[in-house]
Amino acid sequence: MPRQVVVDAIDEAMDGHRLIHLRGNAGVGKSSVFRTIAERVISVSSAFVLDPVRIPAGGWSELALRLGISVTAREFLTDLASFGATVVFIDSLDMFDDPARRSTVNDLLREIAQIPGVAVLTTARLDYGRDGDDWLANDALASLGTPKIIEVGDLSDDEVQALQEQAPQLKALLKSHHPAASISRNLYRLSRLLKVGDPSSIRTEADLALDWWRTADGAPRREISSAQRLLSDLVDVALGAGRRRIRVKTGHTGISNGRGTGASGFGISSMSMEYFPKRRIFART
Repeated sequence: MPRQVVVDAIDEAMDGHRLIHLRGNAGVGKSSVFRTIAERVISVSSAFVLDPVRIPAGGWSELALRLGISVTAREFLTDLASFGATVVFIDSLDMFDDPARRSTVNDLLREIAQIPGVAVLTTARLDYGRDGDDWLANDALASLGTPKIIEVGDLSDDEVQALQEQAPQLKALLKSHHPAASISRNLYRLSRLLKVGDPSSIRTEADLALDWWRTADGAPRREISSAQRLLSDLVDVALGAGRRRIRVKTGHTGISNGRGTGASGFGISSMSMEYFPKRRIFART
């Protein structure tokens, strides 16, 4: 569901702002809105997407190397802007934990601020910046002008009605007296409820998590036990002190305490993850 009211709000904001912040809690549809706006921009002009996974450390020079270009950041962005109104999308600000990757983004942001016709749309969780953790360059933000902050919440009554009309199978789940009414207006949780064999047994987010833990969305039993052991190891890392890494390979994981865990069945050949206590997340490294 594209959250049309939010999409319309962004369209309106772009008429008078160069910097737009899209904020919302997990599962409310920020990614869907982000994708809708990006696809619309790409269809008529130019867009450039920065995210915490693909953006390299090392500033513009490293990013230019990845892109296979030999011009300055300003030349690159000016060229993009020549095709019409350009939007640079910065996804998941709260997931950028590497200072060197942040530096690459800020290199671009400072150049963007000097080029008329280039706007910036960012996404982040609702509480981003409240603890002084906003890392975007202040000088660039000042040059971009007053930002517009658009919050994405749970589904409104009008959106629920539209969703019920588009997908009749959701009518029961979205009724105000359904046992899971307190969580069904979050799009992500609603998608999880659709996978539950008996949605009437789900009343809270904890019930939903327990069902997922037991069934893994219908995965084969032999894979569920492997997944549970892997998640158990991740919890051990998260509850430990400081920042720790976990190594996942086909057939086992290896963490600092030497414990091995079955991890086959995930399509994982080899992967390292690091836990960042401040953000309470695991990030692939």
